[in-house]
Amino acid sequence: MTLSSLLLVAVLFHSGTTHDCFIDNGSHFRADCHNQNLTGIPQDLPIDIEFLDLSENNLGVILNKSFARYSQMKALEIQYSKIHTVQPEGFGGLNSLENLSLAGNALNISTDGLFILKSIRNIINLDFSLNMDSPNKKGFLFYPDTAFQQLTQLRNLSIDLYGQPVFGPGFRYLKLDHLQFKSCSIKALHNKTFVNFPESIKELHLTNCKLIDSGKDIEINVLFPFSKLSILSLSGTSIYLTKGLELLYPFRNKSLEILDLSHMVKPPNYDKQSITPDAIILTAEKTQYLKTICVKTLSLADNHIVDILPHSFFDSDWKHLDCLEHVDLSGNRFGFSSLGFQMRKTSPKLSNLKIFDFSYIPLRYKGANYLPVTTDVNPNQFRFKHEDESCSDAAHSILTLNVPIPSRLEFVRITHVLGAPPLIKLNLQNTASVRYVDMSYYDVKCFPVILINETENNLEYLDLSGIDCKLYYKNIPFFRALKTLIMKGAYFYRAVENSINLLLNVPNLTKLDLISNSLFTIPASFLKHLKYLGTLRLSHNYLNNVPSAIADLRNLRSLDLTGNRIFTVFPNFTSWFNSQRTVNTTFHLQILGNDFSCSCEHQGFIRWLNTTKITLDNVKPYKCRLTNGSITTTQVVLQNFHSLFSHCYATTWLYIGISIVISAFIIILPTAVIFNFRWRILFFLYRKFRRIVESNMNLSYEYDVFVSYGYNGYTWVQSTLIDKLETEWRLNVCLEDRNFVGGRSIYEQIAHSISRSRHIIFVVTSDFMSKPFAAYEIDQAKEAKSYRTLQKVIIVALDICIQDIPTDLRSIWSDVSVIELSENNRDDQLSFENLRTRLLLNF
Repeated sequence: MTLSSLLLVAVLFHSGTTHDCFIDNGSHFRADCHNQNLTGIPQDLPIDIEFLDLSENNLGVILNKSFARYSQMKALEIQYSKIHTVQPEGFGGLNSLENLSLAGNALNISTDGLFILKSIRNIINLDFSLNMDSPNKKGFLFYPDTAFQQLTQLRNLSIDLYGQPVFGPGFRYLKLDHLQFKSCSIKALHNKTFVNFPESIKELHLTNCKLIDSGKDIEINVLFPFSKLSILSLSGTSIYLTKGLELLYPFRNKSLEILDLSHMVKPPNYDKQSITPDAIILTAEKTQYLKTICVKTLSLADNHIVDILPHSFFDSDWKHLDCLEHVDLSGNRFGFSSLGFQMRKTSPKLSNLKIFDFSYIPLRYKGANYLPVTTDVNPNQFRFKHEDESCSDAAHSILTLNVPIPSRLEFVRITHVLGAPPLIKLNLQNTASVRYVDMSYYDVKCFPVILINETENNLEYLDLSGIDCKLYYKNIPFFRALKTLIMKGAYFYRAVENSINLLLNVPNLTKLDLISNSLFTIPASFLKHLKYLGTLRLSHNYLNNVPSAIADLRNLRSLDLTGNRIFTVFPNFTSWFNSQRTVNTTFHLQILGNDFSCSCEHQGFIRWLNTTKITLDNVKPYKCRLTNGSITTTQVVLQNFHSLFSHCYATTWLYIGISIVISAFIIILPTAVIFNFRWRILFFLYRKFRRIVESNMNLSYEYDVFVSYGYNGYTWVQSTLIDKLETEWRLNVCLEDRNFVGGRSIYEQIAHSISRSRHIIFVVTSDFMSKPFAAYEIDQAKEAKSYRTLQKVIIVALDICIQDIPTDLRSIWSDVSVIELSENNRDDQLSFENLRTRLLLNF
């Protein structure tokens, strides 16, 4: 192999052309090559890319002209790529570069900065931080001001601050807006340290600074050059809060948008022999400069403040209380009483306060006798409860506290307060502006009875997590505007056990969080009125199925049932979840951490997990318990579905066979009974219906049938017809030879009997008209038919032809039914069925 070939291979290897970069051809070409283990700058990317991400690689050395072909590049991210050397022309050609991040490498700002800065003169945002090893930088560190002064477009700068920094006069020519020292380990800061920085800087972050040799050489006027600051952050700088408050000296009677003095704790190399305790007590002297500044956002969080003395905070000497919008006092150790009554005095002046944070106060009261004596509160008005006294008993002996709320306060956070004083009644005034209240894990034994004007209650977010709901579920105010309610670990099961539905006071909720509340169930009455609820979290409870109350929440879009004891989701709910996705476009269901059953009865649910279109947990598959007790996953079950559930079908067919036999028995038995007793059933129904109709028509009958016959028909009537009518058909029959009474007028009895009968049967034989009363009976039948009391006239032609029927009967031929019978043919079943049908159904 020739020397030129070897050089070519070496160049290609070092250039890192073997890569898997993602090229985004959007409105601005972007190449994402981060975390590709590259050892050099790729040379095969599109030349017109504007954004290049080379972070988290193994570049080591930046060779000359490595970026020359990417002259249109505007943003370059090359942080955390183990760069330790940059050749003089390593960044040459990047004339359009505006944003550069070199954070987290091993470069020296004094030497490597000279080569880099001269090639990026149009840079706007530069991050050169987290590059130097702090233990080796205790002496003077000179920053290349001659190179920096050429960066006329630079606005945002992030660099390291080590040892005793020296910033030359070249920094005066910069037009910086934002200056941040991300990595900071300083030995001294003098009043002249930052004197060459321009006045244009509006935002300064001197955060997480560690002081070498206790940092005693920090002068009070060190921040004087930053006279036009609007944002100042000293968060995490270990110079004590008291020292941080002294550094506010240059900002007296000025304005700041944000002042962050949080977590300013003891330096790591603090002198153990010092008499200064690891605690801060705010006094009027220590806050004298702070009280002159008009600051909107103030953070004094995590500073070991143990007390706030009178006239040091929120007092009448604070000149610009009306400027305060956001106050963060969390993570200290003083009680709210230390400043609560001072705030009470100055509340009208805090007219613009919107956010107040008083959280993570690790202070426990011993007993209940801690009460600050102020000029406007009489201690004799208060008597805190004893151990053997209930909250309700103590409430009778404590006067109501009137608590004025700043008129624009929106956000209140009082979380993780340990040993809170037992205030029993709070009358909150001017609360219309409050939107967000977080008082989770507030350690209180007697929850205050809150008196609040319902029309002023516009609260939208409330977090009561970690507070036993039995302390307030009987006196919680009505929250008409509340959208989000968080009650994690609030023992909500106690409200369920006592049937106290505190959710009735929050009818317009859109999000409800009931995580870790030991719930075995939740009644439908607790949720059905929440018609706007879209998110419900019930994870880490003891639910063994999906609560039926869920089906009433038509606007539900997200349900969290993680970590319960649910063994399956029944078909009615799988269908409901699918329908919710259709109605609301998306539906999120979280069911991870449940021990599902993979038995024959629940195989439909396992299939549903694989086919549903709703959004399930990101982490799958789910645990699944087989019928033999072994644990597997739903994914394994789906892959072996037929082999695992093949035995289920045999049982299914057995059930089907049994169901068919039972169904056939149920169908055939009633059918047979109905068929065999059809006439009796019809007659029974007919009689019931007939009685109803007759009752409505005011008709009353004594007989069903009146039978008229001649001498020749007597034997047939007595031996055959009467047996059919009375014995088989169970009709009430009137016969003149049997029912007429001697001694009374025959004519009168005939007229009475016919008028009291539903039907009349004339058994007509050849001698019928020779009967003395035959013509009279025919006339009475005509008259009863005309009055509609007689329903049916039936002629039984016994051994005669129809032509031989008497003319008197043929005169009412249109109202007569004629049936031909023979006395010798007693088995003429068809004729008897015809007679029976006409008597029973009346047609």
